[in-house]
Amino acid sequence: MITNTNNAVCFRPSRVEGIADVDEVCVSRDALEIVAAGKHLTFPFLDFARGREIATGRVPVGELHFSKSSYTNSHFVFYMTPRIVIFMPADEPTTYPNSHFWRVQAILRDGGFKLYEDGPPKLPPIVLDPRPARTIAYVMAALAFAWAYALAGFLPGMAGAVWRDHLLWNSGNPSISLAFMLPAIAIPITLALRHGRTARAVTMIIATSYVIAMLSQFAMRHVIHPWAAIEQPPFNRPFWSAHQFGSMLIVVVIAAIFGFTWRRAFLEPIARGSDAKTANK
Repeated sequence: MITNTNNAVCFRPSRVEGIADVDEVCVSRDALEIVAAGKHLTFPFLDFARGREIATGRVPVGELHFSKSSYTNSHFVFYMTPRIVIFMPADEPTTYPNSHFWRVQAILRDGGFKLYEDGPPKLPPIVLDPRPARTIAYVMAALAFAWAYALAGFLPGMAGAVWRDHLLWNSGNPSISLAFMLPAIAIPITLALRHGRTARAVTMIIATSYVIAMLSQFAMRHVIHPWAAIEQPPFNRPFWSAHQFGSMLIVVVIAAIFGFTWRRAFLEPIARGSDAKTANK
């Protein structure tokens, strides 16, 4: 028998799927405990949770389904392997705030966890992988694409001529501008999405992305200058100008804010094992 305390909700479910011969279940702030066939089983939530919601700071561990027609058909699904489905007891309070259905949710919220209502999201949220090596690879990929787009103008023969015409045909908005602006868009979005945990981090991301984008454009202009002197007529787009610096900064800031906002739709990794409880505080 598991002791019912203020920090746990214990009851005998009407039925359970996933484990046979269940006598009692207990949901605490950090684990699901089950007495089945004389054995006491403990399933810490952090052992099977995929990640922590960036938007709410809570850790999804399952889902809830409430039945208006029959309280005993109301149940929780916990995301263990295999999944465990726990149905509400038949002889206990069935209304808020005394029902086990509501008390379990309150206990989980106190522990920093949550249950999806009426099933998981249609598109399961992705757990971000913050490894620096992968971030560097994404940044280098964005730079490589931008430079390949511009340097294709050096292709020999007809291929190079056709590509240079594509890049420069519109003097008011030449397509070569994409090579200049892509790092200013892709890099801050990538960095803010993967590492923009705080306002300070986003500020550092904006500064870093701005420097990378400006250096990339400065170097690219020098490389393609033999056939694309865009600071001269008919383009008249000098690099050293307040308009150029200000426009690039605005683009970088907007891209970083977009990445930071987009980040809230993802899960972040959570610590496992001995560090899990410390990380959850």
